[in-house]
Amino acid sequence: MGLRAERFALLPQVVLEVSSYEIKARGEPQVEWVFEAAAHGKWAHRTSLVLDKSPEDLGVLAERILGEIKRFSFGLYHMMEVNAHDIRVRQILEPGLQTPEPADLHEAVERFFADDQHGLSQYKGIIR
Repeated sequence: MGLRAERFALLPQVVLEVSSYEIKARGEPQVEWVFEAAAHGKWAHRTSLVLDKSPEDLGVLAERILGEIKRFSFGLYHMMEVNAHDIRVRQILEPGLQTPEPADLHEAVERFFADDQHGLSQYKGIIR
């Protein structure tokens, strides 16, 4: 999960954006993975599926998986292990913007900072 919070001098509210990544590093791609990512839409503004196979390598599933990703307006990333110490990530599709309910967003932010009191303190400083 990624969290971005900004305050602008001429806006009365904080701009908050939560990004979510469903990472599938192993196994044959399945259309069900898109639906697992869809569950993130409850609390994320932008959701992406990250695969270790490029769309060109998806075979017969490519059309179905890409169709579902586009239908949900998700992002798609391809991650490649270059060596034991280097992983490269390439964006294939940019995620669209979703609007989660404030209560669900609050719960996600609470989970995000559950083990990070310093980060929570910094975040609260931004939103005040």
